[in-house]
Amino acid sequence: MLFASNPIDTARVNPFMDGVVKAKHRSSDVAGGVIVITSGSEVLLKRGYGYADILTRQPVTVDSTLFRIGSISKLFVWLAVMQQVEEGKLDLNTNINTYLVDFKIPDSFDEAITLTHLMGHTAGFEDRVIGLFINDTDKLKSLSELLADDLPKRVRAPGEYASYSNHGAAIAAHIVEIVSGLDWNEYVEQRIINPLGLYSTTFRQPLPDSLASRMSKGYAKMGGELVQKPFELIPLAPVGAATTSAHDMAVFMQMLLNKGSLGDVKIIDSTSFNLMLSPSHRHDSWVNPSLHGFLDLGKDGCRIVGHGGNTFWFHSLLALLPDQNIGIFISQNSEGRGDEQSFILDAFVDEFMDCTNEPMPVIEFKGDYLEQFAGEYISNRYPHSDYLKLISLSARLKISVVGAQLKMVKGDNVTYWNPVGSVIFQQEWSNERIAFEKDKKGKISMLFEQRAPIVAYSKAKPYEKRGAHIMIFTFILITCVLALLYWPFV
Repeated sequence: MLFASNPIDTARVNPFMDGVVKAKHRSSDVAGGVIVITSGSEVLLKRGYGYADILTRQPVTVDSTLFRIGSISKLFVWLAVMQQVEEGKLDLNTNINTYLVDFKIPDSFDEAITLTHLMGHTAGFEDRVIGLFINDTDKLKSLSELLADDLPKRVRAPGEYASYSNHGAAIAAHIVEIVSGLDWNEYVEQRIINPLGLYSTTFRQPLPDSLASRMSKGYAKMGGELVQKPFELIPLAPVGAATTSAHDMAVFMQMLLNKGSLGDVKIIDSTSFNLMLSPSHRHDSWVNPSLHGFLDLGKDGCRIVGHGGNTFWFHSLLALLPDQNIGIFISQNSEGRGDEQSFILDAFVDEFMDCTNEPMPVIEFKGDYLEQFAGEYISNRYPHSDYLKLISLSARLKISVVGAQLKMVKGDNVTYWNPVGSVIFQQEWSNERIAFEKDKKGKISMLFEQRAPIVAYSKAKPYEKRGAHIMIFTFILITCVLALLYWPFV
């Protein structure tokens, strides 16, 4: 087994990253966390920070304390899919209804959904939110039951646009169960966890007794203080329920950086691994593509692949820089502000990686050319078939024209963008890009962000704008109140 040589100044990694993590945790009110950075077979940095239990003042121990890793769990699903492809039991481009037994995907569109669509989040499912987290172990059911009872609605043709789907990944895990004859816990333990010696990693809920005492508490900020929260139960376990340690994630990243094998253990072959890192779909040539399971997190010319993972209380990120043979795992046990992992990753890349692209030259447009881009844009990731469709009111960004730039307001974040192409814009003081798409009539209809390839934004029509929805909602609310007041008198 040969690993690439270490490309960075290891003497500087520890003090620099130590300072970055501590400062970010302090400013974001994070109780505790871990970071591990690997280079080939070498661990460059492995540190624990803060407390695993504030009440007992138990510190985070980097090799022992356990963290929930949310959607990083999905990487195990996609490795399992590729194992079954290698064994000839699955084909990435076959209609998934070929494999499903207890339920079928409705033929809502002419095109069939394939495993390639599931891996690239382009199946066309709505988002489903209700039931992703529960607090009662009696409600934990098999994947077959959960998916049959709560199958997401198909809202767009497969392959058209990417929209992140937990249920899509769960369907893939269930297909692995069907063709292998093993339930998910048995499969992932026999085929991935145990062969790699990841003895602090499990998808089981509640945790086995041998691991439960090592689990970090989770914390939320309430009333100016960090408040301990209960262990989160995730019914669609393969897509978000994994619990692990920094040590196990270091081993896992070393296997990935070695293209699917570690020592004498082969999880998948290098051909399968290279396919997982290849594009499955791309919204625009100027933004990052969807891959086969991994997320493309690349920035400033650096090739970065990996996956983020969030529960309510735990937030994690696994990132690989394959060209530099570097792996980074970051996790925290508190809500924070939501940007801690990306901030820490970007700080590392900016400091130690020499892969910056030169900014593209700015183009000047005459007249009111930029006005066509102004408006509200709605994320395509939201529920379409229940009352939580109201989530679409918050899953938006707004574009306006300020001088020769576009101003983007996304939540509390405000950025400015310079035109570098007819529908391509580059962020001020950055190489990050956004791209727009026109419809058949030549009108701006879609917006894509470079580092978010698994979501797309559609330009809101007048009746879809937030103000119009709020007016309609207010009218309905007033009508209901009046009806309740006057009902006894009519």
